[in-house]
Amino acid sequence: MTAPPPPTAGSPDAADPLAAWYDAHAAALFRTAETILRDRHGAEDAVHDLFVKLVRTGIRPHRIARPRAYLLTALKRDLARHITRRERSRAVAMNQDALPSAGAATTRDEAIERALDRLPPAQREVVALKLDGELTFAEIAAALGVSPNTAASRYRYALSRLREALARRTP
Repeated sequence: MTAPPPPTAGSPDAADPLAAWYDAHAAALFRTAETILRDRHGAEDAVHDLFVKLVRTGIRPHRIARPRAYLLTALKRDLARHITRRERSRAVAMNQDALPSAGAATTRDEAIERALDRLPPAQREVVALKLDGELTFAEIAAALGVSPNTAASRYRYALSRLREALARRTP
């Protein structure tokens, strides 16, 4: 008995290139979105919405030379819109409610999370794209529309701020 022929393009059995992209890059996309948004469910929604948008637009994955950089750039643009909407909502809420007081002692992980939360959004984006997205500074620069030197500087400043914030919390 001979093996069946491989599926042809367009057949229901053909491998979906977007599914392959999802399998290969979803974890990095999720980590990046979670670091930028500071919200696990929002990050999951953002990655899901990105792939839904790709399906709807009819993107042709075989034409994209560097899928991870492409996906992270698209995700970053979507997250920027989400952050703008969220910050507007927070501004309204802050006018209505007082800020809650900080809790007592925190664990090291919580201290890192709080330090990340205090970074300016531009620096937090670079940290997320560099560490979670595993992009080079050139790729980060392309995603953010800045020079590679600016991307590297934002990263350096972010790391400095994180070190300072964590040093203040260390007994």
